[in-house]
Amino acid sequence: MKKSFAALAALVVVLSLACGSTPTTPPIPPITPKPLPVLSFRDPSPPTIQAGGQCQLTFSASTCMRMVLSAGAIALSTYDIPPVVQGGFPGYPASWGMATLVYPTMTTTYTVTASNANGSVAQSRTVTVQ
Repeated sequence: MKKSFAALAALVVVLSLACGSTPTTPPIPPITPKPLPVLSFRDPSPPTIQAGGQCQLTFSASTCMRMVLSAGAIALSTYDIPPVVQGGFPGYPASWGMATLVYPTMTTTYTVTASNANGSVAQSRTVTVQ
């Protein structure tokens, strides 16, 4: 019995080599990177004001679910963006924008953070008060 099994195994190896077939591993599918939000925070308008004056902050993002406007460690506004199917990434709006007025009494750095399930990105702009 041992001889017939060894002969059968040898025959299988010979036939496999004769046919040119070798065992192959299936290809690994490419990893598609998950998109981070794309954020645009324009320069303040105007960038320098007098105490008590107003300044407009304008920002927009795509593929994000939440945007937070903060001054230092204080969150001034949080914007939750409802999920929709557009822009090529199901569950994220194609783009979303906002303009808001601020009235700083001293030079202040504002930060906008845009986030989604894959992470977050942030940009900062400074309003100078004279």
